[in-house]
Amino acid sequence: KTSISDGFNRTGQLFADSGRPGATKIVMLLTDGKQSVDAAPGKTLLETVFDAAARIKESGVTVFASGFGDKVALTTLQMIATDPSKANLVQNISELTSYLGELQADICTESPPGAHR
Repeated sequence: KTSISDGFNRTGQLFADSGRPGATKIVMLLTDGKQSVDAAPGKTLLETVFDAAARIKESGVTVFASGFGDKVALTTLQMIATDPSKANLVQNISELTSYLGELQADICTESPPGAHR
């Protein structure tokens, strides 16, 4: 069972309850499939995912979305991500590792808290 929306909802609550003020907030979705449970009332499974992603993005969180395997569509990932450039498909763990290294270099431009002692 896969509930992407539940992950976004819980992460949004985590940021609201205990996120560091002023810190950049990022979510990295890694998925090999589609949402299969937890449709919101009156919504399709996909609409439920898009709504949950929209809520977390509206709160100032940047969403990256990566998919692997043949059960996920790039267009879906692009709708979930903050913008289409933040979505990609990878074919194997080596490609994912390479992408995450590039992502880390782009995102982590400051030293972690406490590193300047």
